[in-house]
Amino acid sequence: EISSSTTTNIDLLPTPGGLDIQSIDSPLAVRTVFSIPIYLNTGENIVNAIEATVIYNSSVFQIMNVSIQDSQWPGGIALYNSFVSDGLGTLTFGGIALNEGIFGKRVHIASVYIDAMNEG
Repeated sequence: EISSSTTTNIDLLPTPGGLDIQSIDSPLAVRTVFSIPIYLNTGENIVNAIEATVIYNSSVFQIMNVSIQDSQWPGGIALYNSFVSDGLGTLTFGGIALNEGIFGKRVHIASVYIDAMNEG
């Protein structure tokens, strides 16, 4: 079982139990929806459940969706919730694999679809 709580900035190879939120290499046009892949380093463990929280600037971005489609998540249950409080957005997502789980240093677990509402 991996139990970890970390603050993650963009990191090409996260530490075991850590997340990598892929960077955006080019400027985004306002009112553009884009996707950001999220990767997990499972270390030496097989992971059957995940939960993650991402804090974002809600005056610039709006979360549209979190998807496991086209990811390496092996199926099962996946949920997300997004809310705004005091100008900060919080995205919480997680899932439970109903079969073998995942293993690897850079496993694509989900993609977050975001609307760039303003420049920032």
